[in-house]
Amino acid sequence: MRSIDRISADPSRPYANLLPLVDFLTGLGNFALDGGFILNPDGWRCRLRDRIDFEAVRSEFNFPANVTLSEEHDTILDSLSWCSIEGPAANAI
Repeated sequence: MRSIDRISADPSRPYANLLPLVDFLTGLGNFALDGGFILNPDGWRCRLRDRIDFEAVRSEFNFPANVTLSEEHDTILDSLSWCSIEGPAANAI
């Protein structure tokens, strides 16, 4: 089991602690749109082509309390940095 860091070690990339998740999901065949994380008015966001495989993510990673997995919103959110990984259903609600 791998652990996701509570915060990014790189202040210029506040999403860096979430990169192992993006790498894992793309390794399963998903695709990061926009080339990965992009800055939006509400924070850094990485949009994925396919829904997030939450079962696979939970079986591979341990998460700190500030990283929330929401299957309902197809989103993984780091509430300390407001960085998110979003599947296509994230904006459908």
